[in-house]
Amino acid sequence: MSEDKHKVADILINELQQQQYEFTDGDGQALEINNKGSIGLLAVGYKGLVALRNSRARNNYKNPNNLVATPKKEKE
Repeated sequence: MSEDKHKVADILINELQQQQYEFTDGDGQALEINNKGSIGLLAVGYKGLVALRNSRARNNYKNPNNLVATPKKEKE
């Protein structure tokens, strides 16, 4: 049962990340997404988070403050 929930979650996340969200100002001009993020993106919810993640992926952005270390491969 738990494995099914993970599959559903993975499918949902993948579908959300396929969406292209564009944010505009009051004049209809597209806003550039800052790869460092903003409170405004957080305020609009999942659309802002997806837009931020997509922007980071397009720009190969790596968070310099990443607290989760990537496991190193052991030498054979």
